[in-house]
Amino acid sequence: MSTTPTKQDIALGIHEAGLLNFGDFTYKSGIKSPIYMNLRNLGSYPSFLAKVSQVFEHMMKDVNYELIAGIPYGAIPIMCAVSMRTKTPLIFPRKESKEYGMAKDIIGDFKSGQVAALVDDLVTNGDSKVESMIPLTNAGIVVKDIFVLLDYDRGATELLKSQGYTLHSFMTTREAVDIIGGKGLIDDSMYQRAIKFLSDK
Repeated sequence: MSTTPTKQDIALGIHEAGLLNFGDFTYKSGIKSPIYMNLRNLGSYPSFLAKVSQVFEHMMKDVNYELIAGIPYGAIPIMCAVSMRTKTPLIFPRKESKEYGMAKDIIGDFKSGQVAALVDDLVTNGDSKVESMIPLTNAGIVVKDIFVLLDYDRGATELLKSQGYTLHSFMTTREAVDIIGGKGLIDDSMYQRAIKFLSDK
């Protein structure tokens, strides 16, 4: 059996694939940031994606679930890889409600009452995860556990717990930046800017 990738393996893999960018960025919320994580491009790096799916399989080993649920679009590569690795059926909600054809808001086959493990690439404060759960809950799918690769450590654990969910994260974004900075892969001034941004709550 292969060894589960370490935090260093994942952080350096993210850097090598160019999935963590340093510079000047503006988030959808309007927040200015010196870092931008683009994990939705994971599908372009299948060997690394396989390592990421191994991480998720390890995080999920003690949790009961019958389905893998994902959130479009960022989680698409991860949810597909985890579904294949764990040999678990995959479902995911549509981004927009469908009014034609079979008019289903959930893609994939499932039965009401089935338990799904929700997987995603990262989490900030957790509010978007709560919103994404609505179509799943409305369809009778039970979600108790949410798994992410990276956590921005902005209070998501507490928010999700208050809504009845348990968050499982492999590592924080700060840990990833510390590993990349510690290897001298970014200049010190950019490293300090990134750490300050991640430390400001």
